Amino acid sequence: MLLTWAWYCHHWPHLRTANESMRLYFVQAVAETGRPELDSVAARGGKVPVDRSEYGGHIYMDKAPGASLLVLPLYPLALALDPQIQGARLWVFGYLATLAAMALPLLGALALLVRALRRHGVAEPATWLVVAALATASDALVYATLYFGHALAAACVLVAFALVAATGPAGLPRRHAWAAGAALGWAGFTDTPVFVLAALVAAYALVRALPWVAWPTRWVHLEFARRWHATWPVVAGLAAGVAAQLAYNTWVLGHPLRFTYQFKGDRHLAAIMQTGFLGFRPPQVDALGGLLLGSRRGLLYHAPWLAAAAAGLVWTARRRELPQGLRVDAAASLVAASLYTCLVSGFADWPAGDSAGARHLLPVVPLLAWGLAPLVAPPGGLPS
Repeated sequence: MLLTWAWYCHHWPHLRTANESMRLYFVQAVAETGRPELDSVAARGGKVPVDRSEYGGHIYMDKAPGASLLVLPLYPLALALDPQIQGARLWVFGYLATLAAMALPLLGALALLVRALRRHGVAEPATWLVVAALATASDALVYATLYFGHALAAACVLVAFALVAATGPAGLPRRHAWAAGAALGWAGFTDTPVFVLAALVAAYALVRALPWVAWPTRWVHLEFARRWHATWPVVAGLAAGVAAQLAYNTWVLGHPLRFTYQFKGDRHLAAIMQTGFLGFRPPQVDALGGLLLGSRRGLLYHAPWLAAAAAGLVWTARRRELPQGLRVDAAASLVAASLYTCLVSGFADWPAGDSAGARHLLPVVPLLAWGLAPLVAPPGGLPS
């Protein structure tokens, strides 16, 4: 899979997308000056991308910084090996950054997905079929090869979900809780709206941290105190991501609640962000249809097999013959994916400009694996 993604990575000298250029300029600026202002770096690049923020007479990156900060330590090393990456050969560093920050994290997350499904007894062929489909027949193929940030956010969400889903009868191990929390925090720090999805996954961890214990009656005793004791590191990691975002806002714009999204330099993009709250409003029916079925951005239009995965989530959650943990995972996936899709359908720029597929929905795509894998090969065979 990594070789497939590496082959399709598009970085060439003559093609620089605005989304990627701003992220790379930010890395250069911080590495070279220790500051987030991009004025000199953008001027050296010859063109200021449309994806920019303008505040106080300076140019800033209009993105969450997680993807850029992840590859920041690589820039001095790459510059020492090839001084031309500071200018004409920046595309070489872009290629390396994409592999390091998008392809490799997503590959690691898919490995954890395999581990989680294996814990549930899902047959190996079905597990690898689902992983291969996610890697090569969904939007993951596109964004594992682009330095946009969505693949990293999706990888972080999947890491957290898979770690929690692999919880055994003994409960969620403390080291897994810390790792899941850190992943959720970095997911939002990479793509700000994903903080909402991360919060949903954290809530799922609370439910999933321990097996459900039945009282003598038909009611279930959830033991919230014990669950909180097992999962507070998940919440703490997520809170650390929120704190990091607020600290970043203060560093760049002088106030924790001042986001770069609010100061778009392009007039059209600024109008989008002024709609509702930072571009978000109640879910829109036309946007929901476009995100799922539209020929331009439809998730199911470009990857129809995901419809079977979504149906599989419902099927898995309802089959009492299947392991309790797997049913909870499927139900949580369905709820999280549905709510986040509704959130994105309320974004004024849901078509997402010059890009491929439903890129804003990518973080929920891997969660559909908990529906398709059991549907293809249910643990213990096909229930009657």
